[in-house]
Amino acid sequence: MKLRLLTLFVFFITGVHSQEPDNSLRFYSISFSPLNAYTSSSSEGIALSLDLNLKKGNTLIKVFALTGSESDISGFAESDISENFYEMDILLGNEIEAKSWLYIDYFAGLGLKDLITNTPEKIPGSGHPAGSGIFSYTQYEYRDNKSHNVKLALALQSNLRFKTGKRFSLGLQLHTSITTSNTLISYGLLFRWKLGSASRL
Repeated sequence: MKLRLLTLFVFFITGVHSQEPDNSLRFYSISFSPLNAYTSSSSEGIALSLDLNLKKGNTLIKVFALTGSESDISGFAESDISENFYEMDILLGNEIEAKSWLYIDYFAGLGLKDLITNTPEKIPGSGHPAGSGIFSYTQYEYRDNKSHNVKLALALQSNLRFKTGKRFSLGLQLHTSITTSNTLISYGLLFRWKLGSASRL
């Protein structure tokens, strides 16, 4: 049902602008954000994203993928509950040329988010002594129990880009996704490459 709603949304955003003077759909740009920090209702960590922008008239249609994993600094990750997630969005937006070298992008859309919770379970009978003297302890082995929670998400995004070449831009990306049970915000560096005008569908 969630995938069907997302598919209907894609058809809607590609069809609602079909009456524009230039209604050809073409590849416009690709972007990569290799290092993001994220915070959500249940965890925080690092993430990365990749997207492809299509252009139809003056409208940008973005296919956006984001993945992240909870950071652990406790040193006892083998027995800690941890989270990671995968998100795929279809976004509709536009770009504003504030200066010849400065651009602002804004997007909104729908997506699917898979929140994965890993709960390690101690394996019975796996305990064995470790350390020595006053530092001796019992070490156990754990098995992973993973649960998936897939939700339909409302996605909002904005980018501040500085044009550093004919096709290349460097900037900052702010992304938010909201589900009925979790809100996530990620932010980080953005590298964008504008494709040639001949890249038409």
